[in-house]
This record gives sequence, C-alpha cells and structure tokens, in this order.
Amino acid sequence: MKTLKWRIFLLVLIVCGFYYIAELSFYAALSIGSVALVSAIAATQPLFAFFYSMGLRIFKPEILKEKFDNFDLSVKIIGIIIIIIGVWIVSTI
Repeated sequence: MKTLKWRIFLLVLIVCGFYYIAELSFYAALSIGSVALVSAIAATQPLFAFFYSMGLRIFKPEILKEKFDNFDLSVKIIGIIIIIIGVWIVSTI
C-alpha cells in the first residue's frame, strides 16, 4: 500500500511540474507575442487532449473506462471545433 501511495505522489509531482512549465510558457508567450496569436494556439489544447485520450483508449483501454460509440466521438469532435472557432472569432474581433 505504501508503494502505491509513493507512486501516486510521484505522478502528481510530475504532473504539477509539467503544469508549472506550461503556465510559465504561456505567460512568457503572452509577454513577447500578441494575445490573439497566443490564445489561438492555446485553443488547440482540447485537440491534443482528444488525441491523447484516443491513444489511451486504443493502447490502454483499462485506464479510461467510458462509453464510446460514434455518437460520443461526433460530440467530442463538434465540441473541439466549436471551441476552436469561438477562439478564432474572439481573436479576430
């Protein structure tokens, strides 16, 4: 049991480190680039999360135990498209 807790702690520590680096990179990009460009690039995050979850679903299906069919796939893709279009509209105004 202690080994599992130690592994979870290390995993959380690694994820927090990546998050910290991502936040620093985002604010550094905002300080040197235009807000429209940085926010447009940041809007692609759901797309990467989608591809990551699809990879987990294919290679490690026991990790993500979710219902998945063509309807769910289409809803996720439409959601990603709406997010990207919304950020594009806001950044061009």
